[in-house]
Amino acid sequence: MNKHVLFVAVTILILAGTGIVSQAYAAFTITMETDKDVYDHASVITVTGNVEPVDPNGSDVTIIIVRAVPSGIAGIAQVSVNSDGDFST
Repeated sequence: MNKHVLFVAVTILILAGTGIVSQAYAAFTITMETDKDVYDHASVITVTGNVEPVDPNGSDVTIIIVRAVPSGIAGIAQVSVNSDGDFST
């Protein structure tokens, strides 16, 4: 088989596969807010938010809280989204 024909065939397969995969990831919006602007080491952080559109099969949001000094992960939470798209932890 001619090298150019093989190159074109492979390129078409890659582009077709990319188009199919890209359509599986629909656009969505996640909004989040906290109950305070500043926290100290003893504070409890409350995070609320909304996901749109809502997955009818259910979905979770993973929240990772990162501290500045010393740098690192301060907490991780996985929260279920309700039927309105709201979540809180």
